Amino acid sequence: MATPSSSQSQTPASSSNAQQSSKSREPDDPVTKLKSSIPLLKEVITSLFEQSSVVVQLQSSGEPVDTADGKLTLEQQNMKFAKALEEFHNTCDALETNIIVARTAYIQAYESNTFTSNPDADTDAPPQVYSDYLSHVRSQVTATKEIHDLLQDFSRSLDKS
Repeated sequence: MATPSSSQSQTPASSSNAQQSSKSREPDDPVTKLKSSIPLLKEVITSLFEQSSVVVQLQSSGEPVDTADGKLTLEQQNMKFAKALEEFHNTCDALETNIIVARTAYIQAYESNTFTSNPDADTDAPPQVYSDYLSHVRSQVTATKEIHDLLQDFSRSLDKS
C-alpha cells in the first residue's frame, strides 16, 4: 500500500517536470521558431478563406447561410471575418518579427566570426565563455592604453627636442 501512495506523490512532481521540460523545449533559435510557425500560418489562412467565402456567399444571396455555427447574417459573418483577418495580421507580424530577429542573429554571428581576433580554427572547439571574453577585452583595453601612453610620450619628446 505504500507503493501506490508514493507513486501518487510522485505524479505531481513528474507533471511539473514535464511542464518545465515542455517550456525548455520551446525553440530559442529564431529560424526554428519561424519554421514551427508555418503550420499556424496555414491554419490562419485557411480560416480566413473560409470566413471570406461565407461573406461572399452572404453578399451574393442576401439570405442567412447555414454554417457550423448555425444561420449567420452578413453582419455576424463580417465580425467573424474581421476577427480572422486580425488573427492573420497578428500571425504575419509575428513571422516578420521572427524573420528580423533571425536576420539580425545571422548578421551578428557572421560579424562576430569575422571580427574576433582569434577565430575558432576548430568547429569542435567549445564556445567562448563570457569570463574569457571579458579577460580578452580587458587585455585589449590595456594594450590600447599602453600604445596611447607610448604615443603621448613620443609626441612630448618631439615637442621638447
